[in-house]
Amino acid sequence: MSFEPLVSVVVPIYNMGESITHCVMSIIAQSYQNYEVILVDDGSTDNSLRICKDLSGRDNRIKVFHTENRGSGPARNFGIDQAKGEYICFPDADDELTPDAFEKMVMATEEGKHDLVIAGFELVDQEGEHQKTQHYQNEAHSGDSIRRSYSRFVGSKSHCPINGAPWIKLFDLKIIRQFGIEYPPLRRHQDTAFIVRYLSYTNSVFFLDAVLYKHYTNDIRLVWEKYPTDYMEVCYELNRIMVETVLTWNPEDSETRDLVNVAYITRTVKAIELTYSKKQNLNSVKRLQWLRNTNEKYGLDKMRIPTGLDHYHKTVFKLLSRRQFSVVLLICGLKVLVERKGRLSAIKSVVKGA
Repeated sequence: MSFEPLVSVVVPIYNMGESITHCVMSIIAQSYQNYEVILVDDGSTDNSLRICKDLSGRDNRIKVFHTENRGSGPARNFGIDQAKGEYICFPDADDELTPDAFEKMVMATEEGKHDLVIAGFELVDQEGEHQKTQHYQNEAHSGDSIRRSYSRFVGSKSHCPINGAPWIKLFDLKIIRQFGIEYPPLRRHQDTAFIVRYLSYTNSVFFLDAVLYKHYTNDIRLVWEKYPTDYMEVCYELNRIMVETVLTWNPEDSETRDLVNVAYITRTVKAIELTYSKKQNLNSVKRLQWLRNTNEKYGLDKMRIPTGLDHYHKTVFKLLSRRQFSVVLLICGLKVLVERKGRLSAIKSVVKGA
């Protein structure tokens, strides 16, 4: 390759002592050699920092930093501040890249013609079982075309979806710095916010016909623990960012407006369901008060119900519009029981408590 720009690889780490070595070794094994690795230990309480320092001794391109625990978004922002490359990527600490990942993504930029490259990936569960592979065709789309009709590039029906994960995307660091693009300090969905902020300024996006990344999905039994206790605030802040970015791109694009509203509603319902999480530590009285307070703060009973909303979420929001909070909690609680225990056990639990 005659075009060999420096690639900055920023990896946020929090208690990843068991997996970070595997991730870093997949980076060291790259056929493309002009890169730097920035490991940001985000206040880990396990042996992650020691392992990172040991890894840095194997290759002088690996740099290790330690920060207080603030979440993966601020950790990536810290990495951006340290980066010296022309391009930047953000793999997760428990994932792995194929040996030709950097080489193929850098080539796909066509020497700067495309300022965002998105490659295919494989989803694998914690037991190593294949779940899904996302393939793309080699094709480029202008930033303007994506902003005019964003709904064509998200969701399962799109043939080239721009998912909300940054880990198999190559970004132009000059654009990030020129426009001050940052990950917001959210404990959830901060990646989606970063990507739409970046898309506000990108000129050309290239979808690469190559599967270059293996992402290990979270254990379904631990998914609830990944949600922060202030998840409703996260939902509101993400929606505010979407309104300030995506919904300004083409005000006449009703499909994208509905898509953004549907996402906000489904996340809001998830926040209601999370009141049944042990982390929240709410009894029935406190749960009802939480919903009333949340409604007053965020105006849930005044939200417009968009097209494309499924029956469950539509029912919940119709009840919210009537301020029937106890019924909302009953329905959401039943769904949680169904998901946790299975339909039959859930019904038995509800009948027993009646």
